Amino acid sequence: MAERIEDLFAEFRVAAVQQVQPPGTEQVRRTVRRRRSTTAFAGVLLVAFGVTVTLLGMSARPLSPATGDPLVPAGLAGLARLAQQTVTAGNPGPALFARGGTVTGPWSRRESVFLGEIDFQLACAGTGTVTLLVRGIGSSEDAATDRPEVARITAVCSAEPVPARTSFVLGQLAGLTVELTDMDSALDRAGFAYRATSDTGEPASASSDQQNTTTALRLPDPLPAGSGWGYSGGAATGLGDSGWEPLDGDFRLAVACRGTGTLRLTVRQARSPADPEATVVASKSYAVACRYPPQRQDLVVGRVRDREVQLAWRYESTSAAPADFSTQFLPR
Repeated sequence: MAERIEDLFAEFRVAAVQQVQPPGTEQVRRTVRRRRSTTAFAGVLLVAFGVTVTLLGMSARPLSPATGDPLVPAGLAGLARLAQQTVTAGNPGPALFARGGTVTGPWSRRESVFLGEIDFQLACAGTGTVTLLVRGIGSSEDAATDRPEVARITAVCSAEPVPARTSFVLGQLAGLTVELTDMDSALDRAGFAYRATSDTGEPASASSDQQNTTTALRLPDPLPAGSGWGYSGGAATGLGDSGWEPLDGDFRLAVACRGTGTLRLTVRQARSPADPEATVVASKSYAVACRYPPQRQDLVVGRVRDREVQLAWRYESTSAAPADFSTQFLPR
């Protein structure tokens, strides 16, 4: 029995050697290529998986909370800076006044009055809407009660704010205030900024002397012998006249105009004081450039022989702000 078992093991070893052949050269190459392909594919999977994990792990910081929750002070300050950059880019001229802040409650500032047409822009970064109310301040006697509304402007808050714009003329005011109102939807979730420019850049505080058109004529006191009459007044876009007044002599017309447009003057002479419109015998026209501050210009009129004279004008300007001017007939 033991010999039979030993013979069986001997036969098994011979058969195994015959069936298990060593791999040839081509088979070895195929095996290596399969292993390299498997390794490279696994590497690509790992890289792709790593990139996916990295991208999923990245989170962009929103400019405004998607849930409407209040922002921390640092986030609000960033929104206020974004709003300021927006109005600076949208209204880049020299600023008359420019302010801003975070929408955290009632807010008001006093600003100075400027001449000309004011270009006013408001931007809000974040969520919600805000409104600015521009109100005038009258003289010291009625400052508490005389608070006319000059402008009201509303801006929609967003991550990419677009400035809202309006324009106005301040007129005869001692000052103005800019107040933040209607802000509940943006409370603790937005920042705002406003910026004002004008077509003159001139403060109204300088109007008493430097901006006074009569002062700009630099007239002697008393007037030279042979002087005629003078006229001072405002000029909005449109026509106006001084009425008919007698004049006799050889004249030049001194003119000073404060504004941004052109004052077109016409000197008309009439024969009959009873019906001057029907008896006009001569007229001469002039174009006077208005400016801030006003400067005197002398216009040659010539001889007027004891006739009724009318000074008519038309003011032309792209600005909504009116002009004012002063004139004086002086001997030539």
